[in-house]
Amino acid sequence: MFLIKFKSTGVLSIVGVMTTQNKKSPILRCTLMGIERNYRIRILSERLYKKERRFYSTLDNIKNAAINPWFLTGFIDGEGCFRISLTKINRAIGWRVQLFFQINLHVKDRALLENIKDYLGVGKIHISGNNLIQYRVQTFDELTIIIKHLETYPLISQKRADFELFKKAHELVMSKEHLNKEGILKIVSLKASLNLGLSEQMKLAFPYVIPAVRCTDYSVSIPDCNWLSGFATAEGCFMVGIITRQSSTGNQVYLIFLITQHIRDELLMKSF
Repeated sequence: MFLIKFKSTGVLSIVGVMTTQNKKSPILRCTLMGIERNYRIRILSERLYKKERRFYSTLDNIKNAAINPWFLTGFIDGEGCFRISLTKINRAIGWRVQLFFQINLHVKDRALLENIKDYLGVGKIHISGNNLIQYRVQTFDELTIIIKHLETYPLISQKRADFELFKKAHELVMSKEHLNKEGILKIVSLKASLNLGLSEQMKLAFPYVIPAVRCTDYSVSIPDCNWLSGFATAEGCFMVGIITRQSSTGNQVYLIFLITQHIRDELLMKSF
């Protein structure tokens, strides 16, 4: 049974639930089925024993596995972050522009970040906090590798809008427009529509900047089962619960697979 649940905080959850009240049953089995036209071909459980099985294994097995490009895009849809940074400096133009692509994970997932780094051939991994590590790409030539990947294997969540704004900022920097006032204003306009927008300090520095138009009118469909695996790796949650019942039926055991997203990604949730 799969449900899409709406919460008043602007969050959507897709939940797959399996329950049993038979305390004598030794086996629980839950199979996630693909859409009907892909039945017997793209069912995740059937792919476990084919060449893509590495994408559903533990990190011990994933350590030396190749990354599928759609898996990477799905994972970026879940955990990737595109940032535009402007720092005040004592120069003629007055601002330094830096662009970042980054993924933050718990240190236990270092093997996965190493695989992503090896696949893309760019970026660095470093400690980002208590038990946190970060994969970061920030040089303009290396960011071109990320952009080309996502042009070939596009994002399908609303993060795609962030990527398109980020790509425009990258184009402005590559054409040296960030070295003049007009170019800086264009980049600030893009930053105003990216992620959480402008800080209060930036709003004071650029009070008349109009946020860039954020395109959100994208069609949403799962392009490949590896995308779904990557997204579930980033955003999925598996839970087991036990409810104690004072009756002859014994305890109730339930299994839940859960993905929670902002309400803006309602179409993505429904596409599952």
